[in-house]
Amino acid sequence: MISLKDFVTETLRQVIDGVKAAQENAEKTGARVSGKNITCWKNQGMVLYDASTDQLATQIEFDVAVTTSDSGRGQAGVGIFVGGLGVGTKAETATASQSISRIKFSVPILLPTH
Repeated sequence: MISLKDFVTETLRQVIDGVKAAQENAEKTGARVSGKNITCWKNQGMVLYDASTDQLATQIEFDVAVTTSDSGRGQAGVGIFVGGLGVGTKAETATASQSISRIKFSVPILLPTH
């Protein structure tokens, strides 16, 4: 099994790398991902907007389950489950130990405007 420290470190590294890749891709379309000018305004709930342009931001929420399994016979598997969709492999034995960790996070984006 993976330690909590390693799980948190690797999870945050992958989230940061994913946001960075999304930022680079968004520049091509006029969108912005997690921009430095995004500000939170609380009045009737939480509203995110770009303070420099007053453009409203969209909050993209992620809820991911990461499953690891070990059959005890040297066979192990890792899977990523998002909603009802699963991607990955699992050991096929009744004596497998399994660990499921959930990751929830959100990323504010500014969609392209006309």
